[in-house]
Amino acid sequence: MKKFLNKSKWIYYTLGIISGLLVISALFFMNQYRYVRINYNKNLVKDVVTGEEKTVITYDKTAKLNSADQQYLFSFINNLATGQYSDPEIVLYENVGDTKKLTEAPHLAGDFIEQNKTLSILLTKVDGQYKYIEQTGSGYEQSYGLKFDVLDDLRLFRNKLDSYNNLILAYGIVSLVCFALLIVLSNHNRKIYYKSNLIGGILIPAVNIIFSLILIINAFSLLSNFSNSENIAIYNVVSTLNNSSIASKNVRVTDTDAANLQSLQNIANNFNINSATILGYIVFFGLTAAYNVFLIVFAFLKYKDTEKERNETLEKARLAGEKA
Repeated sequence: MKKFLNKSKWIYYTLGIISGLLVISALFFMNQYRYVRINYNKNLVKDVVTGEEKTVITYDKTAKLNSADQQYLFSFINNLATGQYSDPEIVLYENVGDTKKLTEAPHLAGDFIEQNKTLSILLTKVDGQYKYIEQTGSGYEQSYGLKFDVLDDLRLFRNKLDSYNNLILAYGIVSLVCFALLIVLSNHNRKIYYKSNLIGGILIPAVNIIFSLILIINAFSLLSNFSNSENIAIYNVVSTLNNSSIASKNVRVTDTDAANLQSLQNIANNFNINSATILGYIVFFGLTAAYNVFLIVFAFLKYKDTEKERNETLEKARLAGEKA
């Protein structure tokens, strides 16, 4: 035990490494969800009754806030809702006697849409009307897009993700400060622990534990968004179609069913939104909390183990003071 308690240097330096990893992890948290976003406009509108100004959120192709490249998303939803990908290919066959007839080729793309869980959820209908898609405009301006409620929920979810990412960064900075305070108290190299070392060794890691628990609780709140298969379907479609490196090659409707099928398969193969990152961070923060609990136990054990040396040192200091 004595040998173990004398290794306080690397035990506390490990906290510094963990703190650095926390800061770095904030940079990687949004990697999986970076395209789960939708642009919007914020406008001040005066209420005709009360005269008060209120902020109104709107969504369209020209919206600017949020930095999403959403042109492909809007095109894809319109093509999907109007059945352009699943329109049958018309093949011209020659019959005996030089007569011709039009024949429909297999609905390969249409069958794929029906069989793909994500795309079929997006095209869910209630009483003959799309549940998540609505018609906008009329005549030549008529098109289909995701409903306001769907886009608004997506915006709010994105805000939660951004807030959580900021919280991770804040935790990393706080943890670095805690590490620095423990170094200032010399908990990492002091052979004899005094009350200041014990109090600091308990209270400072406790701050990290509280932060870890806050992040874990917030992570479970984010997980609730993934408990609904409809949410996951929408997140996947939005994320994939906002990634222009994928969407730009696959959104366009072609004149052959096989090509449309290939495009839809390419899009579906890039659906990668799930709860994996959130679950990973829950485990990570659980481990950081556990390590800080270990630091508290370590400080207490070392304080108890050095009790004899501490009392002797304090007694020598008292006698020296009396002689002075």
